[in-house]
Amino acid sequence: MLQMLRALRGAADLLTTALKPAATAANGSYTVYGGMMGRRFLSTPAPEAAASPAADAAENAEVVEDSGEPTKTQRLTQPYSSQAITTLKLDQYPLYVEREWWKTGKRMTFWASWRQLRDVKRRQQVQEVGADRMRLKAIKFNTILPQAIRDEAAEKMQKARRYDHPRLILNMCQFTGRQRGKIKPYRLSRHLFRRFADRSALSGVQRAMCSPSMTNNAENNTPELASLPSELLCQLFTYVPNRKLITEIPLVCHRFNNILNDDKFWSRRIRTEHLVRQPECEVSHPDYQPKRSFHSMQTARSRFRDWETQTIHVALGHSATVDSVLLFKTEQQDNKQFCLSGSRDRTIRLWDLENVRNGVEDTWTVAKDETAHLGWIWNMARDETTGNFYTTSWDSTVKSWRITDDGALQNLSSVNVGSAAQCISATGSPNELVCTTFAKRVAVIDDRSSEIVAEHKLHKRAVIALAVEGNRIYTSSEDRIMMMVDRRQMGRALLFEYSPSCYKSCLSLQRDQLLTSTSDGKVKLYDAKNFNVLQTYTVGSYTRQVQLDHGAHLVMARSARTRYKFSIFSPGTRSRQWGASHELAAEPAKFDYLPSTKTLAIGNGDSSILFCFPPSENAENLAENPGNLAEIPAGNPAENPQN
Repeated sequence: MLQMLRALRGAADLLTTALKPAATAANGSYTVYGGMMGRRFLSTPAPEAAASPAADAAENAEVVEDSGEPTKTQRLTQPYSSQAITTLKLDQYPLYVEREWWKTGKRMTFWASWRQLRDVKRRQQVQEVGADRMRLKAIKFNTILPQAIRDEAAEKMQKARRYDHPRLILNMCQFTGRQRGKIKPYRLSRHLFRRFADRSALSGVQRAMCSPSMTNNAENNTPELASLPSELLCQLFTYVPNRKLITEIPLVCHRFNNILNDDKFWSRRIRTEHLVRQPECEVSHPDYQPKRSFHSMQTARSRFRDWETQTIHVALGHSATVDSVLLFKTEQQDNKQFCLSGSRDRTIRLWDLENVRNGVEDTWTVAKDETAHLGWIWNMARDETTGNFYTTSWDSTVKSWRITDDGALQNLSSVNVGSAAQCISATGSPNELVCTTFAKRVAVIDDRSSEIVAEHKLHKRAVIALAVEGNRIYTSSEDRIMMMVDRRQMGRALLFEYSPSCYKSCLSLQRDQLLTSTSDGKVKLYDAKNFNVLQTYTVGSYTRQVQLDHGAHLVMARSARTRYKFSIFSPGTRSRQWGASHELAAEPAKFDYLPSTKTLAIGNGDSSILFCFPPSENAENLAENPGNLAEIPAGNPAENPQN
């Protein structure tokens, strides 16, 4: 601080010498300069003058004659007194700050430098005309208004003063006027910030230091881990496996629990370790948890890191293309894993994934219905609440099914939708289904009465993609239009987008993110609330299907050599490829991925199903591998010691 004051005083002395010197006053008086850019500068005591007493009397008489309200260019000599303070208006803000400096005979300028004063004046000008400039700019670039009005607004902007532009405003240190090396939250240069922080002169800033318990002593030479700074602990926690970091480390002490339950810790790891930038619609969602998102990314990245290391089984049972596969777990039967498949041979099969993993082929299929539909089976969906699943077919029917206690498939109801049924979803309102047809129809079916309760025909061609969340229904059609309608108001589209060159072949919805695949080989991520495009990247010549998971983007696309590949990309707005499969021998039709079991199922055009399981050694080392944590306990980890 002392060095800064000396620098300010030296700059003021240089300014004083630049002014035209005037007659000095008697001993004990002080010289006052006025008029330099509207500010007052107070100088040090004037040296003794060699003038005669008559000259001193004449000068004092001149002071008495010119006493009163001073002008900016008038040079006055007055001793320090209450009358001088009132005359020079040093009792008013901000000039009263200079009074204490004047007492001690020091100099003061209210601004650190002329550059800072110039910036203050620019800020005042922008404050005066900034609103008008913004309105003129809006008129200038408004393509709806007539050209004459736009030209007039452009002419007014051209005639505006030069220093009214907001870009000329500088952010500088408030003490020294330094423009570079600033700490923006404190509006200080890095030199002053370090100087004040060392003296604990900044609110909320403390220099990192080791506590006394960290020093070696005669009794115990090992430092305590809990006494380390929080920044160092966060760095050490990155080397601990996720399972221990979530279930064991928070139970050590309250400090570890607070660090590991802080969202900033996990958000920082998402940005630095996975290089993922989450969109604002994801971060602002009430169900977003950085801890779960980081675990999902870690699991997906380690799961598909090497395609050759996983266990692959080819299941044969259908006699035609498998257009639909559905993976799920049942809570009633000891969390067993199953897969439902629907084919163009009009049959439905239920596969036991545990038997498929063990390689016992005779027990792979536990149930089937060879006359499930009279036409090709296109799609499947499952209601997580009731456990029922639903199928759509070319025979214009939507059927409801249930798995009995003995493992058989039981048909509960059937609804005719008037034309070939394509997509179906059970993730909307309770006890309601949403399905699409090739006859431009989107219908809402009540599962209890098996009747159509709402519908719309806003599309002009077949509706081939569907995504539902609550009352929001997202559809895409071959007419190249993607739209969103409200279940309570099916008559009009709330949002829509028209693509002149391609159509959306698949939609996947998670929270407020909408992932789409296009017919020209691109993948687009939208904000589901307003259809703003968050990112676009190309994966091939044609994209068949995408699936949005909390930890990755799963994509099935065709390359330029007419070969299909399964790829995994990082989530967020800057997706990077994390892994890919080899070229598939058969043309895939549909895939499904179950994150809880890390199982992938792909239905192919040669009537086979490709089941991809994680490597067996990963299952053995589940507790040691950070990416193999199956589930994160809900709530506060410190409150779940049994986990």
